[in-house]
Amino acid sequence: MESRKLRICWPLALAAAFLASPAFAARIDCSRAPDPAIRTICAHPNILSLDDRVSSAYSAALARNPSRADDLRQDEINWLGERNREIGWLPGDDLDSAPLSGTAEATLAHFYQLRIAFLRNIDNPAATQDAPLARALLESVAALSPGATDPLEALRSAGIVVVADERNASDAEHTIDTLAAPPDAALHAELAPFRSYPYTVEYLPSAGLGGAFTVQGTGDCQSWVLFEKRADATVPVRGSGSLGGCTRDQGATGYLALIRGHPAVLTVTDDPAFRNVTDLQWQEWLGGDKWGPETRIRLRYGYSLEPDRQMYCKSPSAQCTSSMSAALNGPAHCPDDFHQCALITTVALGAAKQYLRNALGLAARSGGPASEQARFTALLRLAPGRKDWASCANPVWFPVHLGGKLALGGITESHLGCHPGGGALDVGVWATTGRGARQWWFVDETIKVARQRLLAASVVPPA
Repeated sequence: MESRKLRICWPLALAAAFLASPAFAARIDCSRAPDPAIRTICAHPNILSLDDRVSSAYSAALARNPSRADDLRQDEINWLGERNREIGWLPGDDLDSAPLSGTAEATLAHFYQLRIAFLRNIDNPAATQDAPLARALLESVAALSPGATDPLEALRSAGIVVVADERNASDAEHTIDTLAAPPDAALHAELAPFRSYPYTVEYLPSAGLGGAFTVQGTGDCQSWVLFEKRADATVPVRGSGSLGGCTRDQGATGYLALIRGHPAVLTVTDDPAFRNVTDLQWQEWLGGDKWGPETRIRLRYGYSLEPDRQMYCKSPSAQCTSSMSAALNGPAHCPDDFHQCALITTVALGAAKQYLRNALGLAARSGGPASEQARFTALLRLAPGRKDWASCANPVWFPVHLGGKLALGGITESHLGCHPGGGALDVGVWATTGRGARQWWFVDETIKVARQRLLAASVVPPA
């Protein structure tokens, strides 16, 4: 998966005016747009119009659901942070000097359109009038325990979704034979290109629907062949576009399942960028090569931030023991005027919260007096190992004030092998001791983005 680059715009004042309104539905005032994300919206009339439509759809959702106002407000706060990150990830290096490319603007427009559909369809009978299975599934989701943060597991436990049993198979044709009936020539031909890969075979005996898949490539992408038993043979089933995806980045995973007793292909997608979002997309199997319409519901959860706590300095005279600091510069001594390394946790939590709310605003904190900007720029240039830290994750850099001294902070989506790292943010801090020859110290803290209870669920257009 290609890393996304969050652009840094500075010097700019941090703007959080979008958090001030209790309804978050006011139209953006483009005459007062100090925030880089807001300026980008205002510079593109199509995006500004979509932003207005989000506000209107949100107000209407609140009016339909006054008893759920707190959850909807929290979800809107979370989405506004996602919007600002989405803008920051768009291709380009300077939000202020050039308009978005046509492709980037279309990407942002699609992001908005999904939100508009989500808000319009919350508790809207018209959205599921011709989709009774979607209506039943939404009702089931709404009835789940507030602590059910894994929707598939919760639906399986409630008996609403029954996932097909799996068998690992070195010989898929033989495994299919034992489950159903001998594969015909057409199914043998479908399976032939993947014989060099291990197979997993799934089968729903009550429906006669099965599938075999392999997982290939650096993205761990599923490739499926579906089949059904007809008389004394097992034959290919074609036509479904809703199944599977790439799982390496906690993305899409495909299943064969009974949903409320209906055989279907089901794909569960945990958004690798926004850890509080899960999509369930399915297509009901009607027999043979006939399928119902593709349908997707989006579940949006609250989240909390939890430090993966490490105490780098256990006493004023102890050494900072970060493995990264040792790798960069040998064991780094805690300076006398900053020996409470536990304060890094407070810094990391604050940065993580600001990053998720307004990543561009966090970067904009590097503004301020010209002298401080110059010191910040010098720290950014000189900090040892900075370019190797999260080298493929495109960090956001921001100033940190510790004991009255300026330090360099960085935050990134935690990566492993250039892939998002399982719902975590990594925050690093670089500073100098200020004793004679410059000696650097470095500590970092992992902040876990922990999913909380469900805030809202709704139908959205299929992927």
